[in-house]
Amino acid sequence: MSHVVRLDDDIWDYLKRQPVTLGDDHNDLLRRLLKLSPLRPTVQVPRSPMNGGGRGVLGADKDYANLPISGYEFEGKHSQIRTFKEVLIGICESLRNTHANQFDEVALKLHGKKRSYFARTNSDMKHPRELSGSGVRGQKLYVESNLSATSIMGLCQHLIQKLGHDSSTFKVH
Repeated sequence: MSHVVRLDDDIWDYLKRQPVTLGDDHNDLLRRLLKLSPLRPTVQVPRSPMNGGGRGVLGADKDYANLPISGYEFEGKHSQIRTFKEVLIGICESLRNTHANQFDEVALKLHGKKRSYFARTNSDMKHPRELSGSGVRGQKLYVESNLSATSIMGLCQHLIQKLGHDSSTFKVH
């Protein structure tokens, strides 16, 4: 059963600042704050203060909107780029080359409210970009590049963590 609850702005602002777990919904957050037993075990990740209050699944560590960018670093390797879309492609291709089949499995499970972030075909994407590297049996993989800078960073950070890398080794400059 679902109920609609109206909240004052100050209460909603407080809730948006609380840490959220990947896959958490509003019920999980309230259960934790009210110290009720969770329905499932959770792992804490920081909630993005931006991007719709951090309500998306892939919250970035901060707001990257209007941030000038000239490159990124991942595990000691520097890459010169000009856009966040280039960061997305670079990180995805690097992870796909390193993890091949595992990358494809993780990536294909990720999707937003309206569409998938990754797919085998580009037919349902606004701005698909084909990733180089070989995944499952050499199949093609496309990534949606029509994302905000903050969403791209959240997606990259999520992939890096899911594939067992330390997200602190990933920085943009």
